[in-house]
Amino acid sequence: MSGHIFIHIGPPKTATTSLQVAAEKLADTRYFYAGTFQPRERNSGSLAQQLHNACSSADKSQGHQVAERLRAECDAGKTVFLSEEMFLVHSRKVSWQRKLSELRIFLGDAPITIIVTLRKPTAALPSLYQELFRGLPLSQKLSFASFCRSKYANCFDYDFLQSEILSAGFYRARKIDFNKIAASEMSTTDLFGPATNMTAQTLDIGWENKGKTGKTSSERALPSVTLKDLANARGTRWLIERTMHRDSKLRKSLGKSAARLSLRPSRQGDLIVPKELGEALDRVYARHLSDECRTVNTASSVSAATP
Repeated sequence: MSGHIFIHIGPPKTATTSLQVAAEKLADTRYFYAGTFQPRERNSGSLAQQLHNACSSADKSQGHQVAERLRAECDAGKTVFLSEEMFLVHSRKVSWQRKLSELRIFLGDAPITIIVTLRKPTAALPSLYQELFRGLPLSQKLSFASFCRSKYANCFDYDFLQSEILSAGFYRARKIDFNKIAASEMSTTDLFGPATNMTAQTLDIGWENKGKTGKTSSERALPSVTLKDLANARGTRWLIERTMHRDSKLRKSLGKSAARLSLRPSRQGDLIVPKELGEALDRVYARHLSDECRTVNTASSVSAATP
């Protein structure tokens, strides 16, 4: 294979949307953009979406079809770029680690470099919490500190993320700093490295999907937490499923009432990462900045980071 496949996996809230918009605009006969397309309404059916869905589900045929398309473009000598930050979003059905493992299986022995975008975790986690809030377990809706220590947030432990990338079978990675994207100071050489077949170009980066903050950068608007959230908690849901028929009038009536009964009203919350955790994550982030815009061997980097 004379080309190369670059897969940008996030994490979310690291200027991923801005990078995706700029990457789609690139024009070069030796370049192939496989998504994500912004705004997300345009992304339906994209190769990025199909591959992520396949990595998240039991339906593997779609994933193999997308992988063959990416490998064909790579065989033709192209720089293939696929960006999807959802690869690092944990869900109750599938962990992001499992999605990375499935991604490696689909792409087999294709030449792949993973791209990770770096952002100071204490700045990113409030935005991620706001974005994921409606789908979080009740305990985390009620506690930002609990969220910061959860599987939903551990993609911002860059040491842990790097070790999991290696465990999934990816041995090359590039790291791009959020601040470089936000400052619109990136070129294709920064993104892909000097060895790409493409002619070097400046990326036309705008400021997309900026998070909504309050008076401070850590203040976020959060929806109310209702009795329905309590009903959807794992233990309560188990009890409801076994005591009430899904189509019963009582269950439907209780469901409507629960959505109106507030356990905690909507609010502006000042979301501060717990001090000791935040300081540790930010130290790891600062260390990984030394690899910015370099292709690194993940196995060597993980070994070097181990005390």
